Amino acid sequence: MTRYKPRHYLIEGQDGGPYSSRSLQNIFTAYPEKAGITTHTTVRTLRHSYATHLIPGGTDIRIVQELLEHR
Repeated sequence: MTRYKPRHYLIEGQDGGPYSSRSLQNIFTAYPEKAGITTHTTVRTLRHSYATHLIPGGTDIRIVQELLEHR
């Protein structure tokens, strides 16, 4: 299977490419607090939320596994 490599990102870094994992960690540490979110939030939280919302929407579990790159 060929791995998908996007040319455009939902949230782009300053250079137009993807954020580094460290940059995303920094964002998910600072911004929830600024937004008044008191629960612990991480990039993994966003990933889990994404999957959690796909399933009730009718997405097949195998597709969710592929999207999350679970085997």
